[in-house]
Amino acid sequence: MTESAPPAATEPTPLGAPEPLQWRAHPWHQESPLKSTSLLAVIFIVAIVAAWSFEQMLYGIISALLLLAATSRYLLPTNFLLSQDGVAATHLWNTRRLTWQQVLRIDVHRDGLFLSPFRQPSRLDGFRGLFLRYADNGGQVAIVVDHWHQAAQTQR
Repeated sequence: MTESAPPAATEPTPLGAPEPLQWRAHPWHQESPLKSTSLLAVIFIVAIVAAWSFEQMLYGIISALLLLAATSRYLLPTNFLLSQDGVAATHLWNTRRLTWQQVLRIDVHRDGLFLSPFRQPSRLDGFRGLFLRYADNGGQVAIVVDHWHQAAQTQR
């Protein structure tokens, strides 16, 4: 008979606080099929034009790979985690994190929330901020973000 290791010790969630929220957003599946198919068609056409204009198939392949990499947040899923420690977004092998103390501004968009470490919009928002894309859970995400953000604001 083998014994399993005891569960890892985790910090308990404060009374009345929401449980950590995890979800996966995959815009490729969430958006309309026409939009998703159009994106792939544009990438394919650009790759063909690049290969034809430079008379080299390698340029077509390189342009297709670059465009696929640039649109990877749309084509591939992103995993999100909201907890009392902050927010984490994992896409491919890259995880970006923000603590609730770092979040100074929340912008509401149709398909998600943008968390920014700047009080005013900045040119650096795209590099330092984090966009939480909804996956049919917009209300739940908004409630959890609001709770933890307000808790962090009262601690300041």
